[in-house]
Amino acid sequence: MTASIPTTSLCPVANGQRISAGSSSQYNVTCSSDCSQGAYASVGATSSYLDCVGLCDADAANGCLGFVYVGGEGGLGGGICWLKSGVGSYVPAGTNHVTGYKGESGVFLLWTMLIKAGLPSVSCPQSNGTSYTAANGDIFLIECGIDHAGGDIGSIHVSNLMGCIEACAGTAGCVDVSLSGAACYMKGAVGYSVANGVSGARLISGVMLPKGFGPVSCVVDSGNPRPLPFQAYSSSSNTPSQCATACSNQGYKYAGTEYGTECWCGDYLPSTRSAVSTDCSMQCSGDSMQTCGGPNRLSVTASASQQALVARQSYNTWQLEGCYSDSAANRTLSTPLNVAAGAGGMTEERCLDACTAKGFAFCGVEFGQECFGANNTPDATRNLGGDPLAQGCDYPCAGNRTEACGGANRVLVYAVASAVS
Repeated sequence: MTASIPTTSLCPVANGQRISAGSSSQYNVTCSSDCSQGAYASVGATSSYLDCVGLCDADAANGCLGFVYVGGEGGLGGGICWLKSGVGSYVPAGTNHVTGYKGESGVFLLWTMLIKAGLPSVSCPQSNGTSYTAANGDIFLIECGIDHAGGDIGSIHVSNLMGCIEACAGTAGCVDVSLSGAACYMKGAVGYSVANGVSGARLISGVMLPKGFGPVSCVVDSGNPRPLPFQAYSSSSNTPSQCATACSNQGYKYAGTEYGTECWCGDYLPSTRSAVSTDCSMQCSGDSMQTCGGPNRLSVTASASQQALVARQSYNTWQLEGCYSDSAANRTLSTPLNVAAGAGGMTEERCLDACTAKGFAFCGVEFGQECFGANNTPDATRNLGGDPLAQGCDYPCAGNRTEACGGANRVLVYAVASAVS
């Protein structure tokens, strides 16, 4: 096959599309799917799942009607083409699986099987406000005439709303659909509502989160200190997805909703006591079908893509001593210092370089953007011990959000190795 394969021919974009390779027959593609029909032969693919298209066509005399490719992510790369004489029923599989079939599209076949099984069809406006349970158990709320802005992750052509919903249920990260004519637009986030005449449905089972986020736990929030220290907003449109997106856009790994309206962010997993999941059962202000924490309870989610916060253990001759308590009236380290990049560019490295230039033996970062130095040994009783992040030195540095720069009345203290040897 060709060395360069357009992304429109690869999964997940190709899901539900009719694909051909050169002069081959057209195959209906279903991404992340296997099928129940047994294979009668297997042949190697060298570049992508599109090799299977030509191989199946070439074996038409032996009854090849389709294939299941198992190989690289999204169908790209070498793998195995399992040639099939029928499709049977579709079975969810990994993102390195692609099913191709010469008959009707995978979505249409699934819809046909559901109708034959006696499940009710859905359509607008008759089904408005009702729920629909997809074949995989996901529950969607039918919203006739309602679109949700943004969040598009792909589109396919389908026969009806039922097919659109089933396509979303079978697509990783899809939480909302809008059907306009035969075009099914799948979305990875539920934006604000727009009345524009489309047929819509949104996922209401489980917690709806952007792709790459997952639920963590329900935790106690006493307010002092906050389990997640940075408040993104308090809003009448709050949802877990909106909060996770807001925190991720600001560079935070963890997001949490509380009291229905509040969104909190942080760079480390809260060390506060876990609560029972039913404590985080308050309705979200932006979607009564979802839950957003509760009174003094935080529903925490995490992004797999954001790097976790770390406290640098050493730098040149400096060694980490620990997280120390501090106060403006009685400083743990006596001398405030400026760094060349200013408070907004504060990092552990820049603060330690400033202390080195001044000849200090002890140095510390605080409140994400403050730097202090001293030659007197800090009071050992102020060292809180244990994990510095868990002790409150968990504010990300203003100039590097993957590093810790102390906290509120918490200074992350370093010492020149010779000063403590």
